[in-house]
Amino acid sequence: LQNKWSTEETLEYIRMRLGEAEEIAGEMLLRVMDEVGPSNVDKLVEMAGVFDWGIRLADARVAATGSIGLARRRKLRPLARDVERTLGRPPKNIDEATLRRVLGSLIDPPLEEASSEEGPGVEVSL
Repeated sequence: LQNKWSTEETLEYIRMRLGEAEEIAGEMLLRVMDEVGPSNVDKLVEMAGVFDWGIRLADARVAATGSIGLARRRKLRPLARDVERTLGRPPKNIDEATLRRVLGSLIDPPLEEASSEEGPGVEVSL
């Protein structure tokens, strides 16, 4: 409230926060899918109406699912690492192949060159 922003600055800020919110929603989805396990993910995705959420998952983020330790940390975007630090390590009940089968149409194609600074995450189109 201390800053006076133009309409363009306000819109840019809202878009940034929307992207972050969608990335967190994607992280929470992956986390819940991991918690319920492979035998229940299809039902979970259907009941939650995941395909109506309007989010996209980066291919590299889904690929990071099977990684462990420092390799996993390096593959995750900062927001994904924050979610993991807050909620603890995921149980690893679900694998990349299951995520790709269930969420296939929500996963963006792999990027040819991804910045190591940015890393994988949920991508937003506005």
